[in-house]
Amino acid sequence: MRMVSYVKGCEFVAGIEDVEMRGVAFTHIFASPEIRKKPMIGPMFGGDPELIMLCNPDVVLTTNISRSEADELQEKLMIPVVVIRYGNLGKLRSEFMEGLRLTGDLLNRRNQADSLIAYLETEIADLAQRTQKRSSTEAYLGGISYRGRHDIVSTDQYYAAFELVNVPNTAIHIDSTLLPKFANTTIDIETLIKWNPEIMFIDQGGLRLVQENFRKNKALSSLLTCYKNKEIYLLWPYYMFHSNFEVMLLNSWYVGKVMYPDAFADVDLKKKSQEIMTRFVGKDVTDSLVQQWGWYRNITDELADIK
Repeated sequence: MRMVSYVKGCEFVAGIEDVEMRGVAFTHIFASPEIRKKPMIGPMFGGDPELIMLCNPDVVLTTNISRSEADELQEKLMIPVVVIRYGNLGKLRSEFMEGLRLTGDLLNRRNQADSLIAYLETEIADLAQRTQKRSSTEAYLGGISYRGRHDIVSTDQYYAAFELVNVPNTAIHIDSTLLPKFANTTIDIETLIKWNPEIMFIDQGGLRLVQENFRKNKALSSLLTCYKNKEIYLLWPYYMFHSNFEVMLLNSWYVGKVMYPDAFADVDLKKKSQEIMTRFVGKDVTDSLVQQWGWYRNITDELADIK
């Protein structure tokens, strides 16, 4: 659904998985709430073949399944099943763009796909130009959601928002041979304290669990430099039933403002959010997202208030 919304193809949707109806904060649902009136085709990550058939679609778009699984579903439905690869805004950016183009081609929205890709490339170039002088300060990211919410020790060695603004990722110190590539990983509290990052960002999806970390483990507040110097910041959740690419791009601009305040002094983050959301999902949904997640901010004092 997210890829379909990016190419302005929501009018072609015949049915949706149940997760789209649960009140989850999806940007595409805020932009096109009529989607929730579509027939339900079953549970997330695949749906139900019989319910899919009742929607009488011309084609099924899916992701995160193998070729054999797609072939099996196609045989059951007797209609084309197309697997869209999501990629990311980091090392798998070309895969994301290929997925956009394919979705655009299938829905006769190739111009919309190409326009969004051109916009994204311009944004990435702007971020790179502003951060040519790479930051010497490492930043840590915690609270990353992945198949559920996680606390401060859930991180991402390949976090695209850091890569797009040339910020050294503290998690790069993890032996990459021990990690699944392009996915989140979990460290332990002792490792985080040893790394002692100067600046920390927390994914909003894990904020409550991170607050619980600080409540239960006083070593975090007594030993972490980023806490003592009040350098802990909130990012919007980028992984929520697949990646929120528009959120990741906006996160990049906020990380840039924190890490390179002079280079990003001219950037009004609220206006940038309005622009990005409109370009990705066709409507400015910033206010709806703020109601769900709160605004970008320094959250150190919020952690200090935990009793």
